[in-house]
Amino acid sequence: MCRMPGPRPTCRYCGQPLNPLRQRLADCCEAPACRYRAVIVPQLQRRQSLLEAQRAHAAERSHDPGLLCAPVVWLRHHDTDLVAVTAEERAGHAAELAALAADPEAHPRQTAHAGWPEDSGPAPAADGAVCGFCRGRCCRFGRAHAGFVDVGVLRARQQAHGGSLADAAAHYVSRLPATHVAASCLYHGERGCVLPRAERAPICNGYACDALQAARWHVDAATPGGALLAAAAGGDVPAAAWLHAVAGRLRTRKLPRLPKAQRAALA
Repeated sequence: MCRMPGPRPTCRYCGQPLNPLRQRLADCCEAPACRYRAVIVPQLQRRQSLLEAQRAHAAERSHDPGLLCAPVVWLRHHDTDLVAVTAEERAGHAAELAALAADPEAHPRQTAHAGWPEDSGPAPAADGAVCGFCRGRCCRFGRAHAGFVDVGVLRARQQAHGGSLADAAAHYVSRLPATHVAASCLYHGERGCVLPRAERAPICNGYACDALQAARWHVDAATPGGALLAAAAGGDVPAAAWLHAVAGRLRTRKLPRLPKAQRAALA
């Protein structure tokens, strides 16, 4: 007897038939909207559940209900493994800065910071806490741009301390640390940028990601509860910290991780 084929499996979200490969891999089609609902939305939901449970756990332990009303500022988690600044990296950086100093007008990076005003004064109150919590994800952009040291940076050093542009270039080479964060700027050390604010490129002092701008706003507006900083990694929250004012001073309190049993229950 000849049997009629059964109904072809369809995407659980849009109802479109699934090809044989998708039938084996998942119950949704390859459309971006459907894959987002299948993969990203569950991650967002689990991440939010973990954070809220972690927040409640920390508030109960500290007997401070202010934490419960703090708005959440999400940041992207990234690894900060330290590696050695190799001799090749040090020599390559020195050669690039030496070429910049020798013929600044002809160098293609002479205007790397056009449009960024000089800002070497004290950073806004929230910056130290937020950037310290983040550990400098944006500093990775400095990897491909020699730490954003351009002609303007070298000339600023020359004007402040005298000497030649070559001397300024040599100074920046001398400031390279022994170790830096892997895949990040060579000046990105264990405790952040090894250069003082007055010696950094304008973009390094002036750039603020969306999370930093949000945290600044909450601090400036004296938002009740301050702000809850949370690192996002897929469906996990590797770290969270409470940024709030205590007796008029900004404090950062790291939230303890949830007990394993409680985390497993939210998986």
